[in-house]
Amino acid sequence: GGPELLDEVTALPNRVLLLRELEREVARCSRTARLFSLLTVRVLELRAYAAAAGLACAEELMAGLGSLLLRQVRTMDVAGIYGADVFLAVLSEAPDGRSAVVRLRQALGALPQYREARRVVSSLGLELKEVAYPRDGATVDDLLRALQLEPS
Repeated sequence: GGPELLDEVTALPNRVLLLRELEREVARCSRTARLFSLLTVRVLELRAYAAAAGLACAEELMAGLGSLLLRQVRTMDVAGIYGADVFLAVLSEAPDGRSAVVRLRQALGALPQYREARRVVSSLGLELKEVAYPRDGATVDDLLRALQLEPS
């Protein structure tokens, strides 16, 4: 039945589905002159945490962060996992995602699994970035590059 569209660990949309949504959003906004924002949450030192605490703990951390991310974005937004240690959210009709970054940093930073993981690996951290269409790029690849992600 076609490629898997959900990530096994977090049950969130995976890279394939996120890229499809992103292409759709760029196409829609280029036709309608609407704006949108993209947000990434990168988990720094996730590998070190997996090595110290075990893969199951690292997966539990990612699942917890993913679930919280999903609760923090609106139903019209799409959030998923783009790579092993990075989440991506497409914020529809949000010309500026900076307020979302501030809100998310607080919410994710307070997550019990995250606080526990930081006790194990103190260098573990969250890096949040935000870019906007068309301010930071008018194509999917340009937007991904602006977030320092591998283009599609």
